[in-house]
Amino acid sequence: MFGVFVNSVLPVASIFFIGLWMGRKNIFQLADASLFFRFVGQIAVPAIIFSILLSTDFSSLDLNLIWLYLLAEFLVYGLGFFIARFAFRLNIAHAILIGMACSFSNHVLFVLPISNFIFDPIATLPIRGAIAIDCLSLTLSTVWLDVVNSSRSGKPFRFLNHLKNPLMISLLICSPFVLGIINSPTIFMRLADFIALSAAPLALFASGILLSEKVSLKGLKIAFFITCVKTIIYPLVAFLIMIKFLNYPFDSARSILMVAAAPVGLMPMTFASKYGVETSSIALAMLWTFIISLILIPIIATV
Repeated sequence: MFGVFVNSVLPVASIFFIGLWMGRKNIFQLADASLFFRFVGQIAVPAIIFSILLSTDFSSLDLNLIWLYLLAEFLVYGLGFFIARFAFRLNIAHAILIGMACSFSNHVLFVLPISNFIFDPIATLPIRGAIAIDCLSLTLSTVWLDVVNSSRSGKPFRFLNHLKNPLMISLLICSPFVLGIINSPTIFMRLADFIALSAAPLALFASGILLSEKVSLKGLKIAFFITCVKTIIYPLVAFLIMIKFLNYPFDSARSILMVAAAPVGLMPMTFASKYGVETSSIALAMLWTFIISLILIPIIATV
């Protein structure tokens, strides 16, 4: 476990703490982090999705395991949303983002790079499946946020606007390649892979910078709630559904359980600024879950 931590987890985690240190020293500002997040959200993450969808053999994927992962994710999403809406009395858009923070893991930029250090490509296949299915979860969440935002602003909701979303564009472009209608050009794959290499270090660095922002008392309570759900309830729900109730072998579900124990994902933070939602509580939860996952993920990877 110590070897996994030092050789696989720590190299990925270090860039986060470098960003935190440079943010505290004002070497980089919050505006810099916002710019980095825009690049990652608008360009790098769609490139990663494109690369994963075109390079993964989904015919050998255990779809039952992926649907169970999605079930656990939606249960935790719902829990986070309802507690945020009715206990913390947040508006609907804010509650949606808290639900996303509780259930959307940093699998693209944290778990997958670590897993690539630890496992062979076959063992990382469930993580790639989780990333693919979360494209659907993310799309539905953005539609819901836009419906809420349109209602609040009085502007009509237009679904066609979502076709301009870089993630949707990426999915539409790679669909004929994934379905085998045409062969994927090498130039597309190499471009996507080249851009994707920038995503994890840049996003983790920007996340560290964001933590120089001050957090209110209510924000501290929300961050604590997100952290408890993300690092305790979510892994427990996934474990009970997969291992205890349906008797999946632990080795088969190991990488998905690593996803469940991963830190808060990037997307809630990216959308928070877009929809005018306060970001400090989500940023703090990212830090706390990040630190806790440094312990949880090596345990799950080696137990």
